[in-house]
Amino acid sequence: MRFLLTATLLFTLAGAQEKLSNRLVAASVLLPGSGELLSGNRAAGEAFLWADGVLWLVWGTAYWFGSTQNHNARIYAVENAGAPFNQKTAYYDILEDYDNSDDYNTQLMRDARQRYPDTLADAPQKRLEYLQKHGYFGADGWNWNPDSLRTTGYWEIRRSARVALQRASFAMGGLVLNRLVSVVDCLFFAKEKPLSKKIGFVPTENKPGLGVVYRF
Repeated sequence: MRFLLTATLLFTLAGAQEKLSNRLVAASVLLPGSGELLSGNRAAGEAFLWADGVLWLVWGTAYWFGSTQNHNARIYAVENAGAPFNQKTAYYDILEDYDNSDDYNTQLMRDARQRYPDTLADAPQKRLEYLQKHGYFGADGWNWNPDSLRTTGYWEIRRSARVALQRASFAMGGLVLNRLVSVVDCLFFAKEKPLSKKIGFVPTENKPGLGVVYRF
């Protein structure tokens, strides 16, 4: 009877090998290198872990710096162009290209004339509606004074933000790639410990006989 129970347990553990491989893959998705460490490949596991740590550090530093520079650019626009602080990102993109809101609205009116030519009966009304919808007036306006502040200060601050956020994007891509490589490594190259090394037999404490142990 004990022999039958032991044999049943051995077959059950053998069938669990596939589940254990899935465990390595899941571990690698959550934390690259952990699957390798679980399979006994310490060198590869530590390499993936170090790479993941460095990439997270690069992402965090670059994202923080880029976000901070965007915030500083808004403050710079408020102080030097009289722009509002809480506008959408597209608004601050426009501030890089136009010295003041009047120049921008003039360009909008040119665009409106192209969209709604004189051949249309309601062209004047359509142009006015277009300008009112997309233009910036009153408290939403701006005026760089002097004009050079737009190119020498504001543009430089926003450019540094773009570069930093681009680096953060590359680092995020590296984090994804690190996980994919670790998963592939676990699927095709990492080897689980042989079943003979995971299963052992130890004397039972309370009565004569052997017990089966499974080592993960």
